Amino acid sequence: MWPNLFTVGPLTLKSLGLMGVLAMMTMAFVFWRRGREEHYMEDQLFDAFLVSLLIGLVVSRIGFIVFNFGVFGFNLNSWLDLSGVPGMYLGLGVVSAGLWMARASGKNKWDEFEILDLWVTALAIGLGVLHLGLFLAGVGVGQATYLPWGMTFPGQLEAHHPNQLYTAGFFFALTPYLAWTEYHYRTFGWYRKGKKAAKTGFLLSIFMILSGVFLLGRSFFQVSTVMIWHQPADTWLYLGLIVWGSFVLLKRAGRLDLKKTPTPDQFTLNQ
Repeated sequence: MWPNLFTVGPLTLKSLGLMGVLAMMTMAFVFWRRGREEHYMEDQLFDAFLVSLLIGLVVSRIGFIVFNFGVFGFNLNSWLDLSGVPGMYLGLGVVSAGLWMARASGKNKWDEFEILDLWVTALAIGLGVLHLGLFLAGVGVGQATYLPWGMTFPGQLEAHHPNQLYTAGFFFALTPYLAWTEYHYRTFGWYRKGKKAAKTGFLLSIFMILSGVFLLGRSFFQVSTVMIWHQPADTWLYLGLIVWGSFVLLKRAGRLDLKKTPTPDQFTLNQ
């Protein structure tokens, strides 16, 4: 692993810091480009993205502090010391950033689901780049394993699952799938349910479902220290993604609509 790319005097370029910045820049570019293609106001859209990114970073740090309060205590310096006491709860950050994007979309009278569709296409590649940085830094390793692809990370004596590589590979594979789906889901008859036009929100729901399923499976190889109701905290988050993604998919497809539009024959009989 290469946690430090190079050192010049007192300055050290860390691989995780570099890949984190690259991930944010990649997300910003993809989101800006897709928003421009859909003829949104670029400045308003980009401002909303930057605010959501900031909120995600702050909430992810706060979440990490809360779940590791025994380490941080009420020491404000340690809360802010990302270099000396690193750590973020990525899942909470992503969820909070997505909620802000939905709120900003409603405030600006945009199509919330279309904006979130664009947002998850950018998020997928950003998460891939970020987890590649986690791998280079040797952060977020999985459980110990004797499987041939297990890897020995800095500070570890045994081989461990390279969970960061699993996750990076998943999101790098998900990115082109979402790009392909974006141009084809409107032709899916089961999703349109007889309507002339398919509703937006398909990419968002697919992203949540597939990510939830993958991350839930990955959790079996993950070292968890925070437990909620005798289960790792991440497990509940991933299950929530699957359930909520399924709900959004069925709702946007019209599969949960209880009211049926009467046919002409039924309307005549009612008269």
